[in-house]
Amino acid sequence: ALAPGMSALESGESQPGATLVLLPGMHGTGHLFGPLITALGIRQVTRIVTVSYPFSAGDYVAVEAVIDKAQLIPEGEIVLLAESFAGPLALRLALRLHTARRLRGLVFAGSFIRSPLAYLSPRLIPLWTIRPPRWLLKKILLNGCTEPMSLSLLEQVLHLVPPATLLNRLRAVLGCDERATLPALAGVPTIYLHAQQDRLVGAHVIADFAALHPLIVTLAAPHLILLTRPGECAQAIVEMLGSHLTDSIQSR
Repeated sequence: ALAPGMSALESGESQPGATLVLLPGMHGTGHLFGPLITALGIRQVTRIVTVSYPFSAGDYVAVEAVIDKAQLIPEGEIVLLAESFAGPLALRLALRLHTARRLRGLVFAGSFIRSPLAYLSPRLIPLWTIRPPRWLLKKILLNGCTEPMSLSLLEQVLHLVPPATLLNRLRAVLGCDERATLPALAGVPTIYLHAQQDRLVGAHVIADFAALHPLIVTLAAPHLILLTRPGECAQAIVEMLGSHLTDSIQSR
């Protein structure tokens, strides 16, 4: 189930438009997207594709190579949604899609363009060799949220993903910087879903997205904003699809 792949959801009547491609966070699985997919389905989103990364892909270059080799991005017009870790990856993919005139929008959820953890030295990474305890996960990722489904899904995912994979991807985060990509993507409809109670990715990262002139939607939520506030996130995404993507497609 955790091998690289994709799953699709089709709701309501088929309509022309872009495919929403979901790029997961550091865990690399689509498991935490379940509540969001359900909320989007209720709002009759045409098509959703969830991408997953293999455990062996420990940095952005490796993940991008897997996506290319397995052809995980479908044909046609695309909206990319990046959860947390996936921000730099989304920009790398977006640049090529935009050049091919296939990119119709970008959605960033608690994400970043360069490392949001400037205070963390790479030298400390080897010290993280065990899975964090439950209380620490709740504090950092869920900020005390006790909603049973959210906590259960998070614990399942982190139990399945090897610590070495998380360490390698954390190292990739600390070294990432995709700011040079932004000028080429200016004008692409972009939305940033900001978690007001995020203990991992601070509000300061939003300034890095300024060149994209994003619509910023702020919700009272922890870092895992898509998991804990799926309805509000889905509504913001649907409003973007209706107000931006349809016009973009029709004006081609």
